[in-house]
Amino acid sequence: MRESATNKETKSKPSLVSCFKNTARVFLGAKEDGRIFEKSALIGTSAFLLRVGEWYFIIPAAFAIVSGLRYAGVDPLFIFIFISLLNALFSFLIIFLNDRIGVDLTLMEGAARVLSLLREGESKKKIFLAKMTLSWVIIWCVFYQGPAYVYLLLRENNRVKRHRIFFVISLSFVQMLPWTFIYLAGYQGLLSLFS
Repeated sequence: MRESATNKETKSKPSLVSCFKNTARVFLGAKEDGRIFEKSALIGTSAFLLRVGEWYFIIPAAFAIVSGLRYAGVDPLFIFIFISLLNALFSFLIIFLNDRIGVDLTLMEGAARVLSLLREGESKKKIFLAKMTLSWVIIWCVFYQGPAYVYLLLRENNRVKRHRIFFVISLSFVQMLPWTFIYLAGYQGLLSLFS
């Protein structure tokens, strides 16, 4: 009798593997177990290609634009406005491609699904964890990844959805404030190195 009660307890507790599998299914948006590997390969490859494009093409192009404009004598304020608007345009392109292709390129839709699942819990620890994680991800995305990532993370919020253009452009200006100065400092460093 005691043995059967212990078996019931072990069956009712989820194993680490099943927790991981359920989290992966929610993150990837897979309806059934068989689609987890297929979706993870598709999303992983797409997200990797986006990162490669950002790091090896977009960031050097932004640095080249800032350097070229500064070399031409353009005021740093104008450079900041111009590069912020270019960043907003690139963010809208990421959002468009994410929706058009139907693949979570930024991994933010998956993060939003997992965070909403955490917020649904009744445990105060889960809710606190969800709020802390959301805050950290938003700060990281605002200053590092870009406005498209924040928008895709928060797009279920009706205010964000309704004011999408203002939201993305505003965050683009916030993100580009430190990056413009970093690019300008890099340009000044290169200029002093070669002169």
